[in-house]
Amino acid sequence: MSVVLGYDESPGAARALRIAIEVAAAYGEELVLVYGAA
Repeated sequence: MSVVLGYDESPGAARALRIAIEVAAAYGEELVLVYGAA
């Protein structure tokens, strides 16, 4: 399983990234970032 995070450079996304890194590390899973630009 992977931890997947949608990322858009907003302040909320930056906070979510920090948490996602911790969660992925805690479970020994890879972290997948999905970045989209409109």
